Amino acid sequence: MIKAAIVGTGWIAQRHAQALKVLDIPLVAVLGSTTEKAKSFAAQYEITPYGTETSLLQAADCVHICTPPSSHGALIRVLLEQGKHILCEKPL
Repeated sequence: MIKAAIVGTGWIAQRHAQALKVLDIPLVAVLGSTTEKAKSFAAQYEITPYGTETSLLQAADCVHICTPPSSHGALIRVLLEQGKHILCEKPL
């Protein structure tokens, strides 16, 4: 089964988490701009691990990028190097 992670903790990340839950796709990590935001999001969706480091995404097969467009390039490069499937919410 595919395991997903979300980068971002805002409104659209909430919608992605809800959709993944409906689809019965396990969320295995969440990254936020701060540890506090990631912790709050993780508690809401019962996700571990959480934090700000991309190394937390190792357990995921697919990563949903739900961050501002200015962060997309760097995140996508890291995730492609790790062989992840990527869903990017906004234009690159």
